[in-house]
Amino acid sequence: MSVVSMNYLLEAGVHFGHQKRRWNPKMKEYIYTSRDDIYIIDLQKVVKCLEVAYEAMKVIAENGGGECELVKNELLGTIHTFNSLP
Repeated sequence: MSVVSMNYLLEAGVHFGHQKRRWNPKMKEYIYTSRDDIYIIDLQKVVKCLEVAYEAMKVIAENGGGECELVKNELLGTIHTFNSLP
């Protein structure tokens, strides 16, 4: 059973990606198609990635780890990870 259902993602509009003019080559494998100058995200791949992330967080919690938070810095284009261990 998946952590987040495909129907929930569809209802939330997750499949609507960025406009084509904001192309990021790293997202190529997650693009399903494009419509009206907007990329449509492949939700099957999104669900798989969410399940992997969920399992990783579950392992961290089971091993006594604390919160793990990802923060993207828009100005620098970097992602910072903060992990608070007991």
